[in-house]
Parts: sequence; structure tokens; C-alpha cells
Amino acid sequence: MVELNNGKEILRADDLYHVYETEAVDGNVVGLRGIYIKVHQKEVVSVVGPSGSGKSTLMKCLGGLMTPTAGDIFYEGNSIARLNAQELLHLRQRTVSFVFQDSNLLPYMNVVNNVALPLKYLKVSPGKARRKAMELLERLGVKDQAKMLPPQVSGGEKQRIAIARALITKPKIILADEPTGSVDLVTSRDILKLFREIIEEVNVSFLVVTHSREVTEFSDRSLELIDGRFVAEHGSNINVSNLSDTRKIIIDKTGNMTIPSEILSTIGGPGIFEPTKVELDEINLVRFNEEDTVPDTVAEKPAKFCLACGTEYESSQSDSCSKCGAIRTKL
Repeated sequence: MVELNNGKEILRADDLYHVYETEAVDGNVVGLRGIYIKVHQKEVVSVVGPSGSGKSTLMKCLGGLMTPTAGDIFYEGNSIARLNAQELLHLRQRTVSFVFQDSNLLPYMNVVNNVALPLKYLKVSPGKARRKAMELLERLGVKDQAKMLPPQVSGGEKQRIAIARALITKPKIILADEPTGSVDLVTSRDILKLFREIIEEVNVSFLVVTHSREVTEFSDRSLELIDGRFVAEHGSNINVSNLSDTRKIIIDKTGNMTIPSEILSTIGGPGIFEPTKVELDEINLVRFNEEDTVPDTVAEKPAKFCLACGTEYESSQSDSCSKCGAIRTKL
């Protein structure tokens, strides 16, 4: 995968698997299959793919909300695999925040207290937490809504408030699940413009799950997730309804490669492929046809001696032994 190298590594996943255990006849469900990903400082990476491809599972694992079955996750180079619950919580609070499609604001708590809430768990005094919340609400243009309850504000305002809540702990990376999915196009563009300003001001990174073309255009690169595995990478200018034009197939660190279904159909389906050219940065594969490799059949010759009694056959035309009558065999 192409990665930006102009910033510090913020988030990394190595060979990440997640299996949902089930008692169904079909067995367990594999949500993630060997995920490798890096996100650097100030980088925006979007994750695209069909419903059920594992995007939500990926975000929960990367954010420390769900424990992966195998593999490891690193925040600023620090492995979370062997951390206890308290250590993981502390590291998450310093590193990761979330923005969800429906904002996930607490409906019974006013806006300023919603934004200030994460600081409560960092032992910040209520007064200081509210002051910081008000500063962010003013910065994001929703200061006038501070005393309102979430049901009283618009969808675009809710997302701005959710962004303020995500920023209040000064995270290194924000994991956003369809952050513009519940707002109109104009509001969506305003939110993305706000994201870009935030990135430049506080050096935060974004990992965004999306079906939106506007979001992928805002991203530095997009990763295509199918059946729990990254199959391809795309630049920023992609058509999320037709990814074939910008697709760059990924071979991960273990040498695994998953072919998207459209490409697999075009080449004639699954099979065995022979590398006909292997050079630096280039490999050509041609379908291996087993029928072409069947060795020529060696012509069978009549036995010279009878296998039953050892008598030599009288001529090459004899079909049976003149002594015991055994049928002549071919060798």
C-alpha cells in the first residue's frame, strides 16, 4: 500500500483478524482476514466497500472497542495487545476519538455537557471542562446551541457538536463512521471543509468509513475492503459506485492478494496461474492449463515371455502362450 511518509505513524494494524463465534450450521463468521494498515500524522484515509465487508468491525477493533481475535494494533508505536483494560483505556483516551453517522449525542444532556463529557473521565474539573467545550463550540460555529438538548438542533449542528466532543481530548486520530451520511450535500461539504481546517490546526489524522464520493475526494487515499480484507488502494479521485477505473491491487506483507470479483470474472474465474515474468515491481501471470502438461503416452508393447510360465512367445503376432494358453499381456 502507498503510504504518506511525511508524518509520524499514528495508527498501525498488523495481520488483524476478528472471528465472530456462532452456533450456526455454517460455523463461525470471519469479520477481518489479515488486515494491514498504517495511518500517519495529518493523513486522511477512507475505507470503502460493500455492506457486510467488515468496515464497522475494523473501526471497532482499531478504536479499541473490540478485541481482535489475532494480530496487533499500535498507537504511536505502542502495542495494545498486552495492555490491561485500564492501560488500554488510558492510551485510547490520549490517542483516539470517534465521530458516528448519527452523532451519538446523549439526548438528555445539553450540548455543552455532551462535549465536555470525555474530560470527566480524564479527571478534569467540571468548570474547566465546560470552558474548553465552549471554546470548541464557538470555534465550530455552534456556540448558540450550547444550552440546547440534541433533539433541538439540526443534523449538521449535531455533527459539528460531535466533532467538538471528539476534539476535546486532543486525539491523534479520529475514526469516523459515515460522518456525513445523515446530512445534505451542502452540509456535508461544510463538514469536510471543517475537517481540513482541523487537520491543519491540530495535526489530527482521520480514518473514515464512507460510501460518499465527496469524502473520498477529501481523503489522501482510499482502501477497498471486501470480505474482511483490503483488496485494493485508490487515490483521492474515485467513483465509489464503480471502483474498477482507479483500482490498484494490494499484495500484503504475507504475500496474500485478493482479486475483486469483476477482475476474477474477466480473467475467466479461479484457477492456477503461472508467473511468466517476474521482475522488480512487475509480474505477469498466465492461466496454467493442466491439459497442456499431460506427458505423451508411451506405446505399450506385447510381452516377450509368458508371465505365467515363462515360455517365449513364438512370434510377435501370438495372442496366447503355446504352452499354458495364458493370454499375452502388454508392457
